[in-house]
Amino acid sequence: MVGKNTHDSKKYKKDLEEEIVKLDANLSKAQDMLVDSKIDHEDYANIKRKISSEKIKIEDKLNELKKDVDSNSELQNQNINILTNILAVYDKVDIRDKLRLIGSIFPEKLIFDGFKYRTARINEVVRLMLLIDNKLGATKNGQLSEFLELSGQVELPGIEPGSKQETKVLSTCLSCY
Repeated sequence: MVGKNTHDSKKYKKDLEEEIVKLDANLSKAQDMLVDSKIDHEDYANIKRKISSEKIKIEDKLNELKKDVDSNSELQNQNINILTNILAVYDKVDIRDKLRLIGSIFPEKLIFDGFKYRTARINEVVRLMLLIDNKLGATKNGQLSEFLELSGQVELPGIEPGSKQETKVLSTCLSCY
C-alpha cells in the first residue's frame, strides 16, 4: 500500500519541480526578449504575471504534498510506537479494544483447540515484523517464528486441480507456551 503511493508522490513532486524549472526558464527568456527589445514592458509584465501565478499554484501543490508526507510520517510513527509497545497497550485497554487489537493482528478467525491458537492468516505487518525479528529469514522448516505454526499442507481439491496432499489443514498457529 505504501510503496506505490510513495513512488507516485515522488514522481508527482519531481514533475512539479520540473515545471517550476521550466517556468523559471520561460521567465528568463522573456527577460532576454525584453532586453533585446523583442517585446515591450507591457508584454513582459503580462508574461511575468502569468508565470508567477502558475509558479505560486505549483508551489502551493508542493507545500500541500509536503504536509501530506509529514502527516503520514506522524501517523506511521504513532503506529510503530503502538506495535513496539503492544503488550503495554494491550494491558491498558478495555476488553473491546483488546478484541480490536487481536482482530487487527489476526484478521481471520482465531481458534483455540485446547493446545494451540490457530488462524488462517496473520496481518502482513506483523508477519514482516516477525521476519525482521528473525533476521529476515525463515527457519528451514518454513516457519516464521517458534510461536507461530504455519501449515505447510494444501487444501483438498475443489474446482482447481488438487495436490498430492490428503489432509485439509490450512492455518497459522500461535502456540501456547
